Amino acid sequence: MCRNKIVDFIILLLIVSTIAACFKILKAETQTGEPFVDSIFNSDKSNLELLGYAMEFRNISIDSALLYTEKIYQRAVLEGRVSDQIDALGQLSELNLQSGNTVLAYEQMNRISQLGEDSHLLEMKLKVNLSLGRIASIEHEYKSSLEYYFTALKYAELSDNQYQRGEIYYQIATIYFILGDFENIRYYLEKALMTGYTKEPENYLQYELIVGDTYLAQKQFDSALYCYQRVTNFAEKMPDNHVNLGTAYAYLSKYYFTINDLIEAESNCKLSIKYFELGHSLERMSALYTYLAHIYSLKDDYTQALVYNKIALRIRTRIGINTLIISSLNNIGGDYSELGVPDSALIYFNRALAIEKGNKSDIYKALIYKNLYDLFLKN
Repeated sequence: MCRNKIVDFIILLLIVSTIAACFKILKAETQTGEPFVDSIFNSDKSNLELLGYAMEFRNISIDSALLYTEKIYQRAVLEGRVSDQIDALGQLSELNLQSGNTVLAYEQMNRISQLGEDSHLLEMKLKVNLSLGRIASIEHEYKSSLEYYFTALKYAELSDNQYQRGEIYYQIATIYFILGDFENIRYYLEKALMTGYTKEPENYLQYELIVGDTYLAQKQFDSALYCYQRVTNFAEKMPDNHVNLGTAYAYLSKYYFTINDLIEAESNCKLSIKYFELGHSLERMSALYTYLAHIYSLKDDYTQALVYNKIALRIRTRIGINTLIISSLNNIGGDYSELGVPDSALIYFNRALAIEKGNKSDIYKALIYKNLYDLFLKN
């Protein structure tokens, strides 16, 4: 497996978050018959806490996530809390990019920039650049992302915010990983470690995973496996650990896939899906079903690959994240093409293109057109 494919899979794993709390909310609403969700958002919880709840809805319905994030933004405006406005606008922009509302997303990014320009507080300028750095990385604009992160780092150093420095160092390392700059990956991971950033269990897991990924990308397989096993052992001891265990087994699956052990790759992938299902992490489940389909395609079992890609599509359609829907439609078109069913392949490729038309980044357009070209050559 080439490094770019490894990186693509890692990016996919990095962009998703746990939704267990969200399902607890929905369960409570059903059991009590009260508008439990609205009561949460009308409570005295901080806006930052509420943004966490809102983001968890992304894995059920991106429209719900947008609705509640917008509520929090309006509340922050009424309260005059600029910091919370920046956080909410960043989340709105990210969600709108994922749902294909690119015009609105860029308007929100401009508002974030304006808030930063209007403020004289270092903390606000730091927060603005962190937010814009994350959004730029989602848009695959990695040079811009690094520029924002280094600007944020400057403000973090001026304000002597050690924890924020650790987070920024880690984010910079992830961008350098995507760019394949291993020297800088290690340098900034070491800097993150020195700030005490990894004292938080979740941060420790992410740190170990990117260390493992770096070893794997450099074909230092024993060291990579050691890191992934450490993550698995650590996750097993954590409370409410379904999502973390799902992540650990996903990375183990990737490891075995990379060394061409498809049996172990499939086994660990299915374990990952099991734990993500227990943790109600639908978006990650869809990613692993897609990965499982890819494993079967390498076995030339496109019938089974089609089954798993269709499961992924159903989940992604329910969630409403356009880029993931396009990916699944393209994958299904590819399966039908390999199975010698060109009419069905054409339907799915065209459906993917129809959605992609509304997206600025055109991530999949070239790939879909290539698949269409290959389809016409075959037929």
